[in-house]
Amino acid sequence: MTYSPIKPTIYDNTHFDLEVVSPITSPINPVGIATGFTNPIYGASWILTGVHTTGAGVTYTMFKKGEHYLSPPDNSNYIAYDNITKDTVKGWIEGTEPHMSHKYTICNNIQILIDEASDNTSQSLPNSW
Repeated sequence: MTYSPIKPTIYDNTHFDLEVVSPITSPINPVGIATGFTNPIYGASWILTGVHTTGAGVTYTMFKKGEHYLSPPDNSNYIAYDNITKDTVKGWIEGTEPHMSHKYTICNNIQILIDEASDNTSQSLPNSW
């Protein structure tokens, strides 16, 4: 059975920005060491920000930090370290299953804040309040 996450209802109206903070140039274990390449990138540290504005004009912003590890490079996908750009690394991360999962998590956490705010504003207070 394959797990398919449920797309949050606010996903299509949430803006995301992925910032690549720094490359990771050390493999997470010696088995993944790429040989014959000069200073390959094994991953990147990133910050993903999600911004959602409700129909009432209230804006919620949430971010998540993490690391994304790549498969070791081979002759078909190796780019010299000095030629790597943030946009290249960003392209390697965006659209991957973990990246989508992080976006869904941000949406679900924003939805919790929206629901909590809604619960607090609809509370009936005593007349003496």
